[in-house]
Amino acid sequence: MVRYMFHTNHVVDIVREYQYITKNLQNESVMLKMVKLSKMYPKRWWKRGEQSKNALDSVTMGAEKGSVFVLLGHNGAGKSSLINILTGMNSASAGDVLINQKSVTNELGDIRKTMGVCQQDDILFPELTGEQHLWLLGMIRGLPRSEIKKTIEERLRQVKLYKVRLLYHH
Repeated sequence: MVRYMFHTNHVVDIVREYQYITKNLQNESVMLKMVKLSKMYPKRWWKRGEQSKNALDSVTMGAEKGSVFVLLGHNGAGKSSLINILTGMNSASAGDVLINQKSVTNELGDIRKTMGVCQQDDILFPELTGEQHLWLLGMIRGLPRSEIKKTIEERLRQVKLYKVRLLYHH
């Protein structure tokens, strides 16, 4: 569902999105809410002349259940910073994100049980087997060991990789 059309005056879009999200903070149909989200990377003391980097500046936007959420932007626009905050890999400097009414700041463990992210680069460790990678991901998501073992076997059999589960990635 499209809430509004983009205008040549982007300020209109920004104001409408801010009003929509702040008005619907308690509305469960809006499953992703970012409210005044900011990320400032401090200057590095060993880099002379470097300034602090403001990657996100009071971002407020959201997505409704059943919708497709897309981030587009040029290099350095803050897309990776935003995804890293959504997944808990980095913390926000200000603001918060609510995913299914749960705060990334305070309830990340609960959020990780229901959310998956496909990273831009492969995150494979050559010293781990395929099965060990899946164990690691299950532990990160906070799944019980018995569920991890059962799920790994089921999924690997589904995709016909069970026989090679103990091989290492090269």
